[in-house]
Amino acid sequence: MEIFSFAILAFIMGIKHAFDADHLLVVSNFLSRTKRLDESLNISLNWGIGHMLTAGIITLIIFYNVNSYPVVMLLENFEIIIASIMIAMGIISLTIGIPLQHKHEHNHDGIKHEHVHTHRVGGFIKKDLKSHHASFGVGIIHGLASNDELFIVLILGLGIGSVTTLLGALFLFSTGVVLGMMLFSILLLKSSNVLTKNFKLILNYGFGISTIIYGLYLFSINTGLEIFQHLF
Repeated sequence: MEIFSFAILAFIMGIKHAFDADHLLVVSNFLSRTKRLDESLNISLNWGIGHMLTAGIITLIIFYNVNSYPVVMLLENFEIIIASIMIAMGIISLTIGIPLQHKHEHNHDGIKHEHVHTHRVGGFIKKDLKSHHASFGVGIIHGLASNDELFIVLILGLGIGSVTTLLGALFLFSTGVVLGMMLFSILLLKSSNVLTKNFKLILNYGFGISTIIYGLYLFSINTGLEIFQHLF
């Protein structure tokens, strides 16, 4: 009964962890430009796999190394990296959809003339942000940042003292994280499908601005720079 309860807790903790604010904001910047369900699920799945690959390895290192304080301190520094990624992704999202004029010359029968075209910034960026490879990479970085729910599972696993039980809990936790993010991707896609093109663009900008603000907040609390006190 104790192991069964531990397994259920690990799964629920995984779902909860998927809905952390920084996770949702970062993945939303990928998902806000997808149009198909399989594309959204692929991005969420790859993010979840990348996240739990590194998070699982770190958990096992701590499990086998009682003197793991240096490892924990090192992981705290990855919050700064996550904050920087969030700020960068937010800025990229804000550039998508901005129209810019582009000129190029043609030569017909010895007569030169110019053609003016309007391009929208972020065409190549848009493709990259929809890539499941990019979401997998971000998931790996996310897995190296602090993970309160997984640490709770680890502490309980240390109490039980069985590596087999811990591995099972890691699998269930990872499954919960992946399913939680895939559920979010379905909800976001279904919601965005009822919006017009202009509202989708506004939604994209909203995710971008929110990601920048939260990234600055994480950067502030992890560096002690007190950015928001200077801004407001």
